[in-house]
Amino acid sequence: MLQPDDFDHNGTAWVTPDDQFAIEARLIVTEQKLTDVRFYPTRHGRTLLIHRYGGFGTVDEAIEAVCDAINAEEAD
Repeated sequence: MLQPDDFDHNGTAWVTPDDQFAIEARLIVTEQKLTDVRFYPTRHGRTLLIHRYGGFGTVDEAIEAVCDAINAEEAD
């Protein structure tokens, strides 16, 4: 679970489920002026083009999308 101290001064933290990819967690402010976290899968320092607009709402959703993309790559 991410804690406030996990985020840097830019509001970014990293979750690294394995050595192939990482999940970038970004703090955002919602329209209701609440703080939320969105998750963006990254590989080799670049955001993967599998995230939907605004990122994913949970780490699990982001990991599932990455796994699907990796499996699709391996099938090619």
